[in-house]
Amino acid sequence: MQRRVFWVAYNLDRIAAISTGRPFGIAEEDIDVEYPEDIDDEAIVENQFLVEPRKHYTQPPTTMSLAIHNLRLRRIWADMKSSIYSIGQTPTSLPDGQIVDELKQRLRSWLAECPRPVAPDSANPAPYGSSKWFMLTYHHSVILLHRRALVAHSKQNYAPAPGMTSIYLECAESGTVLCNVYQELYFGSTISHTWGALHILFLGGLTFLYCLWVDPSCRRLYRRDVVASTCTACTVVLVIMTERWFAAQPFRDAFRVLANATQSMLAEEEERGENEPTLPVLNALTSEGMSQHLAGISGMGMCSTVEHILGEMIQQ
Repeated sequence: MQRRVFWVAYNLDRIAAISTGRPFGIAEEDIDVEYPEDIDDEAIVENQFLVEPRKHYTQPPTTMSLAIHNLRLRRIWADMKSSIYSIGQTPTSLPDGQIVDELKQRLRSWLAECPRPVAPDSANPAPYGSSKWFMLTYHHSVILLHRRALVAHSKQNYAPAPGMTSIYLECAESGTVLCNVYQELYFGSTISHTWGALHILFLGGLTFLYCLWVDPSCRRLYRRDVVASTCTACTVVLVIMTERWFAAQPFRDAFRVLANATQSMLAEEEERGENEPTLPVLNALTSEGMSQHLAGISGMGMCSTVEHILGEMIQQ
């Protein structure tokens, strides 16, 4: 039980630190606590186990399997933060490609080894632990992995850099998946609105728009109907969230303005063959209500990446 309590605290600490950019409350090098045993509570009696704990991802999951697998992801997040977002790194330097590739492979392995849902998604209305939840978590992690590269590249004035096109394409894909899967979840079942879900969705939608503005490969790859459906998916979920939680309104309104501006840019580029678009997308002072939207978003709290991307897209 003590191990479970520790890892619950660890999980909350890592989520808070990664989401807000704050330092860890528990240093990785100070942790020597093993994961809880992967075993059903019913198989635990005083001083002994009635069955052998689960040891491999191919074995049937227990009631602890999902929690332990989630903790493995938090360890990957922790390594992301310590190796890519360390204080000593120059803000304008791109992350080490080898480190990024290793972390990306660990994320892929994490997704491949996810414990299968206890029941099919259709019989399990709660998203946590479903295949859609794993997909959301994976693609959110991909954006977390690459967000420092997005910021660093902007500080280099978007000068050509090896590997950046693939990063923009990966981020755009992950943003698309986040928007569409969240729409499926909110349409298919009643799930609660949370601060975390709001920020993950907004980060995904905003990153998708940002990649379209910055990278010509993204604009060539995504047809206008795909862009429109992705923007609609994100907007619809933000509308639903706002109906249930008024604090989501500035996120909804800011995204709607940016999505409309992005689709107008793509239409003009396609119809008139105009030069590559340039940032910022719009001016907060001349765009009706945008200053209030940004103030509302800031008041809710946002990670530094969202703040930077908004700063690039909106002149304040």
